[in-house]
Amino acid sequence: MAKILSAFFILFYISALVPALLAQSTLNPDISVIPDFSMFTTSEKDVPEKNRINFSLEEIEMAIQGPLNPYARADIYIAFANDESAPVDIEEAYFTIQKGLPWNLNVKGGKFLVDFSKLNTAHPHIYPFVYRPLYQQYFFGEEGLKDVGIELNTLLPTGEIYTKLSGTISAGDERDGERKNLFYSSRISSFFQLSDLTVLETGVSGATGIYDTTAKRFKWINADVKFKWKKNQYTSLTLWTEALLNQFNGIKSYGGYIAANFQFKRRFEIGGKFDLTQSIDSKDKTRLISGNFNFLPAEETLVFRLVFSNTKAANKKSFNTLLLQTVFSLGPHKAHVF
Repeated sequence: MAKILSAFFILFYISALVPALLAQSTLNPDISVIPDFSMFTTSEKDVPEKNRINFSLEEIEMAIQGPLNPYARADIYIAFANDESAPVDIEEAYFTIQKGLPWNLNVKGGKFLVDFSKLNTAHPHIYPFVYRPLYQQYFFGEEGLKDVGIELNTLLPTGEIYTKLSGTISAGDERDGERKNLFYSSRISSFFQLSDLTVLETGVSGATGIYDTTAKRFKWINADVKFKWKKNQYTSLTLWTEALLNQFNGIKSYGGYIAANFQFKRRFEIGGKFDLTQSIDSKDKTRLISGNFNFLPAEETLVFRLVFSNTKAANKKSFNTLLLQTVFSLGPHKAHVF
């Protein structure tokens, strides 16, 4: 409890100190705070949360963002989690050079979510379905694929088709107190305007690195597709899917999901998602089916998500989870913009 209270005091201190330090500057950053609160129940066996109403403050995210000069900007995300072992985490802290470089290059440096797959670079509070897809939790970790490194990206000369190419080199896994095994990844994505109402985005990503516990190199390839039909500001349908192939230690495995979200009124959305993934080093499969109902009483500053899911892991009985999430945004970094 003491560590959690310390985290809130740090949050309060940063909120008060940063504006004061930058009061004389014309480049004051945007500061936002986004709490993630939920209540849930589950039928999963052998967990203390089974068949009871549970309340959880998952985390409070602080975003500090703004230009450094006319050519570059900085983004810092700090998470204050309900975890006594790690109450404060620097989720991301990076600079981006956006102008002034040859070949339309942008350069990102620091700690950041790697440009691999469509969803990895987005924070989960903007998802319609609350948590990262299962395959990303299994292969990347619950917080996504992030590392300390450098990314270069550019727009390719493909006419009316918006095509972006990126490449990342990052620190990789740590072994014997030293980082010896760099992580490499790349992604190419294209955006197509199919009509006045419909757009399509496709992407292919590849990555390779070494797991710290085995000294064995893994190889990943990921494909993603996103389609959106938008009739007007408050009526839209979004469909998207991703799939990953993994090769590690002579074993090939996979993971992926398919999801849909339909906004049918100004304040209401419904959707669903199907996840299927194998583990990194075996053929064991986990399947998850979920449905979501979202209520947006104040558009982008507040959202309620009611999610029902059924999970079936290898050699285990399936279980249900019912969760109500509340996410709100205090500041310009919004609770949902997907």
